[in-house]
Amino acid sequence: MAKFYTPQQKELAMTRARMYGSRRAAIQTGIPVETIREWIGEKTPGKKEKKKMAKVVYSDEQKAAALEKVPELGIHGAAKEVGIPWQTVTKWAAEAGLSDARKKAGKAVQKAKDQAVATEIEAKKKTRGAGRKAKQVLDDAAATVSEQAAISSVEVKKTASKAERAVRQKASDAAARIEDSLILNIVIQSENGHAISTKEIVGLVPDGTSDVYVKAEEGKLYWVDKDGATGSVNLW
Repeated sequence: MAKFYTPQQKELAMTRARMYGSRRAAIQTGIPVETIREWIGEKTPGKKEKKKMAKVVYSDEQKAAALEKVPELGIHGAAKEVGIPWQTVTKWAAEAGLSDARKKAGKAVQKAKDQAVATEIEAKKKTRGAGRKAKQVLDDAAATVSEQAAISSVEVKKTASKAERAVRQKASDAAARIEDSLILNIVIQSENGHAISTKEIVGLVPDGTSDVYVKAEEGKLYWVDKDGATGSVNLW
């Protein structure tokens, strides 16, 4: 027994067949492809199916609904959402002055990537150029120093020898002063009767201390090391 279809089902199937072809219309509507072909006038099912794209008139409401979704979903997304061919939506968008936002964003991203790559390449070129210039400057400086050293080698040796003797003398003087300070036992006493010796002070300050300042009235000891760092210690 032949199945009965309503006029609305028939119209929908025929519209889909004109837009997408009989086979796709059959899948979308659940109506046999032979029935749809018969409705749209395809008398020879054995022949290759031809899509008959009849001109479809859309309402202003359909057009407005499609254009409203273009900025968010893009041309293809909007067309799929409202069920209208993307070619038609593209034409409407062009007439309305709209652009495919996602496509435009993609182009902007690609342009930014291209600019970043170009900037990186240019930066590498400049870096290599700066490196070559710096190397040349260093080479020139080294050559100058070498020439000057060769010319004044005798003077350098004399100066080095003199400096060495001066250092030895200072070291000897410093050793003598240290020895004298170890022999002499100094005790510092505050008004309150607190007292501290030099040996105790040496144990309070960190290694490398070069100068010590004792303020008995404050009960504080201030120190400075050879690198210029400073600090303080409570005496009692």
